[in-house]
Amino acid sequence: MENNKNEIDLLELLIKIYLYLKKYWWILIISVLAAIIFTFIKNKSSVKSYNSSMIVYAKQNDNYMYAVTFKEFSKRYEKNPAEVITGIVSQANELIKSKNLDILARKMNLKKEDLKGLKGISSFYKTEKGEAHGNIVKINARSSNQDVYNSLGKGIEYLINNNAYIKSQISEDSLMLINIIQKIDIKTKELDSMQTKFLKNGKFNDFIIFNENSFSSESVMLFSLKEKLIKKLQNLNQVKIVEDFYVPKSEIVNIKTALIINSLIFIFLGIFIIFLIVFNKKAKAFDQNRKKS
Repeated sequence: MENNKNEIDLLELLIKIYLYLKKYWWILIISVLAAIIFTFIKNKSSVKSYNSSMIVYAKQNDNYMYAVTFKEFSKRYEKNPAEVITGIVSQANELIKSKNLDILARKMNLKKEDLKGLKGISSFYKTEKGEAHGNIVKINARSSNQDVYNSLGKGIEYLINNNAYIKSQISEDSLMLINIIQKIDIKTKELDSMQTKFLKNGKFNDFIIFNENSFSSESVMLFSLKEKLIKKLQNLNQVKIVEDFYVPKSEIVNIKTALIINSLIFIFLGIFIIFLIVFNKKAKAFDQNRKKS
C-alpha cells in the first residue's frame, strides 16, 4: 500500500511540474530566444582564428664538382637554405606584428587587401642529429580572414625567391652554371678535334669499343651533364611549393554546437526562474495560512 502511495505522489509531482511549465511557457520561449541572441552576438563579437599550413621545398646545396676538369667551380652556400627561409619568414612576421601589411604586401607582390586579417606566420624545419640539413620547411599561418589563404602561398614563395640574399645566390649560381656549360662546350670541341685526328691516323679502337676511356663515352657524359645544367639554369628558384595552404572551412558547425549548449543552459535558467516564482507563491500562501491560524 505504501509503494502504491509513493507511485501516486510521484505521478502527481510530475503532473504539477508539467502544469507549472505549461503555465509559464512564455518564460521558456524567452529563454530560447535569449540563448539564440546571446550565441549570435558572442559569435559576431569574438575574433575568429583560422589556422592553416603549407610545405615548401628548399633547393639543396650543390657542390658542382661534376668532374675533375671542373673542380675550380666548386661552390658552397654560407648558410643552410632551410635556415635562410625561416629567417625570411620571421622577418615577415615582424612586419605583421608591427601592422606594416602594406610593406609586406609589396614584398609578396600582392595587394594589401589580400593580407587583410593575417595575424601571424611562422616556419619550422627539422634536422636530425648526425644527418644533413632537411630541405622541407613547414610554414604555419593564422588569420581572422579565410580568404587570405587563396593567395598567401604564392606570396610567400615570391617573398623568399626575391629576397636580396637569395637573389644574390641565384645570380652566382647562374654565372657559375653558364661558365660550366661553356667549359663543357670547349671540352666537347677538344674531343671532336681529337676524334678527327684519330680518324685521320686510322685509329678506330676508341670508337669501336665503348668503354669509360673512349671518346664516345666521354662525349655522352658531357652531353648528359650539359642537359642537366641547362635544366638547372632554367629553374634556379630557391623554393617551390610542395603543398599550398588549404582554406579552412567556416565555423558553422561550431555555431550550431554553441547554440545547442547555450539553449540548454538558458532553458535550465528558465526552469529555475519558474521554480522561484512557484516557490515564492507557495511561501506566501503558507505564510498567510500561518497568520490566519
